[in-house]
Amino acid sequence: MFDVAGFGDLSFDPRAYLFGFASVLSQAMYLLLVQKHADDIGAAESLHLNSYNTLPMLLICCIGSGELRVALHEFALSDVGMFLLFLHLSSTCVAVGKDLVICVWSS
Repeated sequence: MFDVAGFGDLSFDPRAYLFGFASVLSQAMYLLLVQKHADDIGAAESLHLNSYNTLPMLLICCIGSGELRVALHEFALSDVGMFLLFLHLSSTCVAVGKDLVICVWSS
């Protein structure tokens, strides 16, 4: 039988499903674009291009929602645990992004 993603959802929120659909659609379009141009550029150039493509939208969303102000105000670099966690998560994100581009590039 068919599985429906939101079968057990107790409070249906159409806005949340719309954002989820938009996220999946934009990721699919991005992967198709990377795969189409994978022969033209290398993995490092693709990561560089990706950072330029996503940074403006990320800044607009962060500034518009007020998260940037809160993050800069409450960022606890003096806490060693928080600093180590930040470094770990940042390096993990870089590795996952690079792996994604390399997997698409090599296929």
